[in-house]
Amino acid sequence: MAAGLPLLERALELATTCDEMAEAAECGSALAQAYVWSGRFRDAIATSQQREQHARRAQQPYRLHYVYSWLAFLESARGSWEAAEDNLQQALASLAGAASALPSAFLHQIRGYLAYQRAEYAHAAQHFRGALEVFQNKDPFEHQLCFGMLGLTHLAQGNRPMAERSLAEQEVLLRRLRAGSLPSASAASTLLLLAVGLEDRDRIAALLPGLQACSGQHHWFLVDRILGEGEALLGQWDAAARHLDTAEAIARAEGL
Repeated sequence: MAAGLPLLERALELATTCDEMAEAAECGSALAQAYVWSGRFRDAIATSQQREQHARRAQQPYRLHYVYSWLAFLESARGSWEAAEDNLQQALASLAGAASALPSAFLHQIRGYLAYQRAEYAHAAQHFRGALEVFQNKDPFEHQLCFGMLGLTHLAQGNRPMAERSLAEQEVLLRRLRAGSLPSASAASTLLLLAVGLEDRDRIAALLPGLQACSGQHHWFLVDRILGEGEALLGQWDAAARHLDTAEAIARAEGL
C-alpha cells in the first residue's frame, strides 16, 4: 500500500490535468478506498467529493450510485449521523433507472453499517441480509465483507448461536482469500471481533499474528482497536495498551 498510494495520487493528478474525467473518477474511487484502508478518512472524504464532480463532468451518472453510498459510509464511521443520512438519501435518489442490482445492494450494506453504528441492530440485520442476497451471486468480495458485519450484528443482538455459526462460516470464506491481501484483512477484522465477543481465546490467538501486520489500517473499524481488544482478553497488557494508544491517536486525528 505504501507504494500504491503515491501511484494512485499521481494517476489522479494526470487524469485531472488532461481533463479525462472518466479516468479521474476511476482513480478517485481506488484512491479513496486505499485512503480508508490506510486510516486516512479526511483524505478519503476530500477525494470522494472530488470524485462526485468528476463523474458529473464525465456525464456518467451510474458512478454516482456508489459515490453517495461511499460518502455515507465515511460519515457513518465518523459518527456523523446526519451527514450520513443525507448522503444515503442522495444515493437512493440516484438509483432511479439503475440497470444493475449491485448499487442497491451496496446501499443496503452501508445502511446496515450506519444502523449498526447507531445500535439499531434489527434494522442493521435487515439491510445486511438484503445486501447479501445480491452479493452472494454477483460480488463474492463484498459478500465476504458484508457477511462479517451480519455476524457482528447477531452478536450485538445477543444471538450467540447465530454469532457462532457466522464465525465458523466466516472462517471458511476467509480461507478463500489470498493471505495478506487487504480484502483478507477486512474479513479477518470482523472475524477477530466476533471471536472477542464470544471470548474464543484459541481463535483470538490464531488470528492476532496475521492482523498485527495491519496496524494503522482501517477495515470496517480501526485494526489497532480490534487488536487491543483481543490482546486484552488474552492478558497481553503491554501490547494491548500500545495498540489502543495507536487507535486513539488515529481516531482523534481523523475525527472518528
